Amino acid sequence: MVPQLSNAQEPRYNVAVYEIPQPNPYSQVSSRDVSIQQLDVVAGKKAAKISLVCGIIGMLILPIVFSVIAIIWSDKAERLGYVGRSVNAGRVLGAIGLMLAALSFFTSALMLVSQYT
Repeated sequence: MVPQLSNAQEPRYNVAVYEIPQPNPYSQVSSRDVSIQQLDVVAGKKAAKISLVCGIIGMLILPIVFSVIAIIWSDKAERLGYVGRSVNAGRVLGAIGLMLAALSFFTSALMLVSQYT
């Protein structure tokens, strides 16, 4: 048998009510109030620029070294949350540099093999 509650005996629940603090639109924001997410985006932008520069250098000089560095830095920029053209450009230039390095290596190897046969 279920006990019946009258109108005077309403069940009480212990529920904590939390207020979400709302930002004050009239407050002054100082330069020290930069969030960590904004700092990550700035670091990601820097990593993307490094990736792009290394990708360009990898196309011209030492493609194996600088192309790998370009791919690594573009991944780091993407992990930091930066989304931009320079991230993709650094990765693409790094991949093209590695392909050109592999192509030149195999061409040199074929030339050496054909010279002795």
